[in-house]
Order: sequence, then structure tokens, then C-alpha cells
Amino acid sequence: DIAMLQYNMWREGSHFGWDRLSPYEERKPYLGWYTEGSTEVADWDIKWLKEHGFDYQVFVYAGVQQKAAAPIKRAARADALIDGFLNSKYDMDFAIMWSRLSEETLKGYDNFVENVVPYWVERFFRNPRYKTIDNKPLLFTYNTALVAERLGGVDKLKEAIKVLDDECKKIGYDGIMF
Repeated sequence: DIAMLQYNMWREGSHFGWDRLSPYEERKPYLGWYTEGSTEVADWDIKWLKEHGFDYQVFVYAGVQQKAAAPIKRAARADALIDGFLNSKYDMDFAIMWSRLSEETLKGYDNFVENVVPYWVERFFRNPRYKTIDNKPLLFTYNTALVAERLGGVDKLKEAIKVLDDECKKIGYDGIMF
């Protein structure tokens, strides 16, 4: 299968927006200047990807900047996935890539188990379009060493993968593909 990584940074007023590209005429996006997170843009994107041989999309999961550990209500820069793609009229599988790991977006192992895992399970892994291999949902990371560091070391990373594996089994999968 072939995937396209979608980097979520193209919504005005959020992250970089279009300011990084708009001064350069030669850097016009193939969809033109669009509002990330609209279902119309997601429809165009899915159509283009399917026409060009892509099987699924991988969206960056940027975490949540929160002052205290609390249940996650919405991930940062999730407009393209949550507002656009998940509400699109077209069908395509997706997965997430864990990125943007900082002390603000991941407050250690306990925060991961208590807040991130339940959010991923409910919001993503339960979705029938979530990409699986051998009945295991795919979870990508941008920097696994940094994931381990933020969780408290390699042993905590192993524990975190075990937690994810167990939670995926509870909802009918055969574990997780990390």
C-alpha cells in the first residue's frame, strides 16, 4: 500500500498558515490557496490521491498543548483530519503519525496512558477507515527516540506500546503496529 503524509499547517491563523509560501508565486499548492479543514478540500484531496495511486493518508498528530493533564478534547492542528477528512463524502483509509513531542504536548507516561490512549482509541482506532495491517492499526512516529524520552525512557516506551496493544485488543484488533 502507498500512503501520503499530510502535514497539517495550512490553516490561516494556525501554525504557519500560508504566510510561508504566499510570497513565492512558484510555490503555489496543487489545490491552490485553500482552507484546511473544510470537507470540500478533503474531497478534492482524496480524489486526487486516489487518481494518483495512493491507498491511504497519514495525518500528523501534533498532540495537545495543555496546562495540566486532562482529558483531550481536541488535538492541535487537527482541522484537516477531524473537520475535513473524517467528514468527507469520499472514502479513504487513514492513520496517524505521532509528532511534535514536547513537554507541553506529552507530560510523561501517566499522561499518555490516562489521556492520549483513550483519545486515540475513541477518535481514531474505532473508526472503520483507520488503516490496519494484519488486523492491527498502524501508528507512525516522527521520532521514536523522542517518544521514549518523553515517556521516561525505553522501558516506559515498551510499557506504552503494551498498553496500546492491550487497548487495541479490547476493541477487536490483534494488537497495534507501531
